[in-house]
Amino acid sequence: MSLPIPLSRPLFMHTLMKQTVATLTAFIVAVLLNPEAQKKAQQEIDSVIGHDRLPDFDDEGSLPYVTALVMESFRWRDVGPMSKWCMPSHEACIDS
Repeated sequence: MSLPIPLSRPLFMHTLMKQTVATLTAFIVAVLLNPEAQKKAQQEIDSVIGHDRLPDFDDEGSLPYVTALVMESFRWRDVGPMSKWCMPSHEACIDS
């Protein structure tokens, strides 16, 4: 029986950092290409949060447009190699 070798911790962290950068880049590009969405999101943040503090996770329920904007950027430019990792390159059987 052969099992795949697990990713080492540094390689795993490097992969996560690259995906985080790619996700943030996709979000920034989406906002730059859609300035009206950026204005609407900023208005929602200003009306809910104001100018005296930073938003936190408790504010997510009060910011439906911003939450939808972030989720749409995930859908718009999928950065994860999920289909590549999930599809086997050949048939494999593991006897138990």
